[in-house]
Amino acid sequence: MFEPFHRGKNVRTIPGTGLGLVVVKKCVDLHQGSININSEVGVGTTCLVKLPYLSSQLM
Repeated sequence: MFEPFHRGKNVRTIPGTGLGLVVVKKCVDLHQGSININSEVGVGTTCLVKLPYLSSQLM
């Protein structure tokens, strides 16, 4: 799911590059966070991104 892919020619006018989740995952990893994706057919998809909070006292 977090790997880049090439879009087929059959997508016609549907926009996108196939890189969205790859970029999000890389950013989350760099911030030492986590990402959780839940999807249910006919209902939708939920993405939960958690990033650590750094207090200004720690900087």
